[in-house]
Amino acid sequence: MTNLMKPVYVLNHQKCMENYAAGKTEPVLSYENIDQTLKFCMENNLPVRGHTLVWHTQIPDWFFKAGYKSDGKLVDRKEMIGRMESFIRQYMTYVQETYPNTVYCWDVVNECVDPGEGDENSMFKCRMKNDNGPVLWYDTIGADYPELAFKFARQYAAPGVKLFYNDYGTINPEKLMCIYNLCSDLKNKNLIDGIGIQGYWDVKNPSLK
Repeated sequence: MTNLMKPVYVLNHQKCMENYAAGKTEPVLSYENIDQTLKFCMENNLPVRGHTLVWHTQIPDWFFKAGYKSDGKLVDRKEMIGRMESFIRQYMTYVQETYPNTVYCWDVVNECVDPGEGDENSMFKCRMKNDNGPVLWYDTIGADYPELAFKFARQYAAPGVKLFYNDYGTINPEKLMCIYNLCSDLKNKNLIDGIGIQGYWDVKNPSLK
């Protein structure tokens, strides 16, 4: 699904705030946007690519804030790591138990490298800005948030489910090297199975060369 499996369509804002007010810090997920499609795919043996668990856009800002409130302050690193783990665990577990053998792989992290304006201290130039705004995964956790996401995904993935990094612009040599640096490190730690390449190509771009 191009959009409906992204966090903004799965996180339940009202329930998250109610849970937090009741002393339960874990986020609340709702699956009505994806259930019908996944049920159809399971019944018809159609494999689904899970897209995407961690991305800097199409995830609500309130997910990173105290009390899950839109006007709250950003939470600290420890709390955000906890939210990340809970989100990934709940999401993957629900999909795997409710629709077994349907989602064969996940794009765990999407588009987290930025050779132009990324973190110079990061071997893969971790993206810090999103359309001139901040990347809140980076601001709350730091440049190791992609590795943490893959660690949690590997921990909760069902046997045989593959884990991918996904990105565009791989024809750019600088960006290609950033992606290589990130993914080779993840591969050495047995945290990744493949790379998804977004083919935003047409008859004029990129050139044949």
